[in-house]
Formats: sequence, structure tokens, C-alpha cells
Amino acid sequence: MYLADALVRLPDGTAQPLTATERALLQKLAENRGHIVTYDAVCEAVWGADYYGYENSLNVHIRHLREKLEPNPSKPQYLLTVRGIGYKLAEENAQ
Repeated sequence: MYLADALVRLPDGTAQPLTATERALLQKLAENRGHIVTYDAVCEAVWGADYYGYENSLNVHIRHLREKLEPNPSKPQYLLTVRGIGYKLAEENAQ
């Protein structure tokens, strides 16, 4: 997965357009690839310090990203949920 501008290039060579919010979210996870990023840290990176109330929006944006990036969004391989803590972008060689 390669993130550039408002597109993400997938391993099969296709490119998916990203919204500004999706890009900011994916950028935060990519900066911490392989590590858990808390819900609070993701929300703050995407919406700033005054992010109260965006937790449910975060779930929706994660779902949209999975629909664009994952072969099976219901069983994600790349954009992983760490229940009760946050999200993690899987290591590049993990599947």
C-alpha cells in the first residue's frame, strides 16, 4: 500500500481515491505501522484537539477505508481493530 496525495495505491496496482479525512486517518496509522494507535490519538490527528463526539464518525471512516483497501472488509487483514483500545495498520509483509 502506497499513500500519495489523495490516492492510495494497492498491491495489485489499482489506485483508490481518498477523502481528506480518510487520508489523515490512514496517514496517522501508517506513521505507526505495526503499532496500536488509540482511538483518542487517531481522533486528535484527524479532527484536532477538540474532537469530542467524533468517536462514532471514526468507526464509519474506518469502515469506508476497509471497503476501499481490504479484499474482504468484514475480515480485515490490513486495517485492524484492537478492541477497546484503537486501530493498527498491519506490518507490510503480514497477511
